[in-house]
Amino acid sequence: PIDAPRNMTELRLGDARPESAEVGWLEPAANRIPINAEMPSPLLDSGELYATGLYAHSPSRYVYNLGGKWQRLRGEAGLHTAFQGKAYGVIFALKADGKNVFLSSIIRGREHVHYDIDLAGVKKLELLVEKAAERNGGNWALWLEPTLLRDQR
Repeated sequence: PIDAPRNMTELRLGDARPESAEVGWLEPAANRIPINAEMPSPLLDSGELYATGLYAHSPSRYVYNLGGKWQRLRGEAGLHTAFQGKAYGVIFALKADGKNVFLSSIIRGREHVHYDIDLAGVKKLELLVEKAAERNGGNWALWLEPTLLRDQR
């Protein structure tokens, strides 16, 4: 995101390169689910199909260098449809320059959470997913269409 052309007013994080990324099961993936024996489809499916997003089985962490160049982050988050009935639950969190700016309630089943965060002046953005219970099974979390926004100047 720090290197995006100045005239770009919208950037989906699924199309951006994170500074670092880690997930609790399989490997980090943008705009798809990692193909594996448990999940034969790569689609971002959370009750409907989403074009962009981040696979984030708990515990997970994606870090982006914004360089103070973006103003907002909008999107939603939920669990993959195939695991909504099996997940123990997750909590979605956003940090801006190390400070908590968003914390969801415990997400289980078909629940989704929406976020719209002010990022004016923020240099480092972290998207985190933590397990909500002692067990971590089925916590196939998805950041759905997380989008950075800014005015064109």
